[in-house]
Amino acid sequence: MKQLKKTKKLFYDKYVYKAVVITPLASMFRGANIDNTLAEIDHFLRSMEYQGETSKVVGSRWHSRKVTIQEVRRDLALVHLLSSESDYFVRVEGDILSVYSSDESIIDTVTELYQGHLREVWRPENDKVKAFLLSTPKQIIRSEYSHKYKVTVNGLNDPSTFKQWAEKIPKLKIMPRNDYLIGGYFYVADQKTLSLCRIFLGDKIRRVDELRTFEEI
Repeated sequence: MKQLKKTKKLFYDKYVYKAVVITPLASMFRGANIDNTLAEIDHFLRSMEYQGETSKVVGSRWHSRKVTIQEVRRDLALVHLLSSESDYFVRVEGDILSVYSSDESIIDTVTELYQGHLREVWRPENDKVKAFLLSTPKQIIRSEYSHKYKVTVNGLNDPSTFKQWAEKIPKLKIMPRNDYLIGGYFYVADQKTLSLCRIFLGDKIRRVDELRTFEEI
């Protein structure tokens, strides 16, 4: 069932829309080469038509699933759509295919193509939010917040030392589930505390996002 969600942060610092669909041919979209994807799915469809197959089992013996010829034609229609566009991104996770764009018409078409096979559709709440996010990539919209900045870090060589230091800073909030050995994030309340973090962590800080409420945009 489709879940409608509100975009509160740009995807990949660039896109405001996201559609997540389920397709057995998702793996054919890997590699970010739409021409290869087009050739592969087109060949797959022609083979099914030539052999008179209405469905076909794909995948490995550990994870096989059936794809119908209608689903193959649907995926081919998506490929033709994307091949006519210049600014989009796709991500593949198993049978899950995510399409990112800032063009609402692309997401509308994906939604129409994959009725019954949609997991999520993300859209900004209104045009004001869309314009704000596109103009300020490192902003996150929240209904409320206690700390102004979200700080994302790369893996730390000595996470325990950082945690011990952070626990002494009242306006810094570390996340209990982050061990920070392979990276993670935490929150700081103000610019002064953020400056202390920059001094302590140096180039381990990967990015800093600022939180805003809807009233603040």
